[in-house]
Amino acid sequence: MDNRVQNQLAINITTKNNQVENVAIKSSRITNAADIFVGKKVDEVLSLLPLLFSVCGKAQQTASLQAIENFYHLPDDPKIQQYRNSSVKMESIREHLHRIFISWADFIKTPQDIKSMQQIMQLQHKFQEVLTTDIYKISPKTINIDKSKIKDLQIELEQHLTQNIFKIRPDEWLQIKNIQDLQNWADNTNTIAAKMIKFIIDKKYQNIGSSSTPPLTAINQKIIKEIIHNKDYIKNPTIDNECYESTSCTIIKTELLSAISKEHGKSMLHRAVATLTQIASNNENLFNNNNDDDGDKKDLKIYKNHGIGTIIAARGKLVHCIKIKDDEIKNYKILAPTEWNFHPQGSLQKMLIGLKGDKKELKKIINMLICLLDPCVDYELNFKEI
Repeated sequence: MDNRVQNQLAINITTKNNQVENVAIKSSRITNAADIFVGKKVDEVLSLLPLLFSVCGKAQQTASLQAIENFYHLPDDPKIQQYRNSSVKMESIREHLHRIFISWADFIKTPQDIKSMQQIMQLQHKFQEVLTTDIYKISPKTINIDKSKIKDLQIELEQHLTQNIFKIRPDEWLQIKNIQDLQNWADNTNTIAAKMIKFIIDKKYQNIGSSSTPPLTAINQKIIKEIIHNKDYIKNPTIDNECYESTSCTIIKTELLSAISKEHGKSMLHRAVATLTQIASNNENLFNNNNDDDGDKKDLKIYKNHGIGTIIAARGKLVHCIKIKDDEIKNYKILAPTEWNFHPQGSLQKMLIGLKGDKKELKKIINMLICLLDPCVDYELNFKEI
């Protein structure tokens, strides 16, 4: 049995006359899992983190280390941060590709690409072996990383994405700037990713699932105060009673995404293209030190005697808050992006209310939208007709 923290949501859909009338989202996610760290030594926490979290483990480790180092006022080492961030980006690529090779394939009724999935998992494992465990120590003095092996792995990753996702180099795909060129690419490319885009366009799903939920742009002091002092906040976070979203849609900005948003809103097409854009962008910037929000880091290294760590994971922005005394954890809170995105009155609810179709079609559309909203979440979908 896997005893690590699992994601579990019950999404209950009420329909009337083939239209979604109500969406009730109930979470049994263990949002207070970090409470088990209270009373433990810092080194023990760092060893337990990878065992506790089954999803986005490298992101969790990185945010934790940032929070601990910020608590101790340790100086930033750009090279260490770069390697940690590259590990998180690689993890994010793998999470998104898993959904594409498996879930997207199921949506469009094409065979799952198990071979490509296994290849990317092996590639991520190679990355971790080269990066070594030293980068996951608190302010390591020295690290020994074979840069020639890193370069070879970067080439291998780009070749994998070129062959199995884009059929052109990822940097070339990022040059697509309008919907017509996107459609031309989808029409003439034989990959699951391209077929998914073509499927959405052909089925006229471009406008489906648009949400007006504003983006979570930065983690400010108001949010950190609530995380630290309000034990229920991390279950259903808001800012001034308003819901926010933290996903590829809100993190990635390109000319193509702007064009899609202008014509179709933050809809199914926008979300699918944002996923592909994040994959291509992470590949292009794999070893650039840009996987955290500078706005967060400048002001929020320390707040009320807590160290703060933030990182952009596959699902969105992840936050860790830690208070330490005598090398012992006194308080530890984690706010995952899933809690923003699946808030009972948040993005998903707005995406689904008003959808039309018979139960079979609605189930497919809703599963697609959930997958595009969060590539890592575990959920069950229930329907009730009134």
